[in-house]
Amino acid sequence: MIYHITTPEAWDEAKHTGAYQADSLTTEGFIHCSTAEQVANVANTLFRGARGLIPRHIDPARLTSPLTYENLKGGDENIGATGLQPSFLNRAAELAYWVGVPFWNKGCGTEAARALVAYGFGTLGLHRIYARHMTNNPASGRMMQKLGMSYEGPLRHAAYRFGTFSDLAMYGLLRTEYEEAQKAPGNDSGRALEVRKQTESNERRDDGGREITGG
Repeated sequence: MIYHITTPEAWDEAKHTGAYQADSLTTEGFIHCSTAEQVANVANTLFRGARGLIPRHIDPARLTSPLTYENLKGGDENIGATGLQPSFLNRAAELAYWVGVPFWNKGCGTEAARALVAYGFGTLGLHRIYARHMTNNPASGRMMQKLGMSYEGPLRHAAYRFGTFSDLAMYGLLRTEYEEAQKAPGNDSGRALEVRKQTESNERRDDGGREITGG
């Protein structure tokens, strides 16, 4: 048995239409599910503070769409994904990523994203790379800080998920900042540490002093 977290409204609509479509099916191409061992950690990490959510039991034998399990033991299977959405007119790109639950807090996402940032500036010749994260997922923001990105401000009610509007935190890194960090001794950590010190408090409050982080 596997589990999926959704809202009563979305599930009622699925029963009415005969088909369920989560937001992630449009934005990421698949629907997130969890095993019994994973579901509590997923709920506490991704949906902390959210109200009105319900877990749904799913029988894999009754699914009409393919079911793929994330690799739990390591090896050659896919453990996540990262990519750049470029705007060559602006010489910029948005960085996006996801990591499978069994691989959280292992540095996998940071390693992959760091390689992609190097590719964006070095091969694509970008001037700016930016990323956004939901404010109830501060761990994603810490990953952006490790990449040397600076917190740039909140995007109010920029995401709509599970029937609720949420703020996004915007981070960005300029080519000149990236190149400067690469020249510094211990370039992996130098700028990242400096950025973390500068942004740990900044992300909690915008210029008007409004609290924007969750969790």
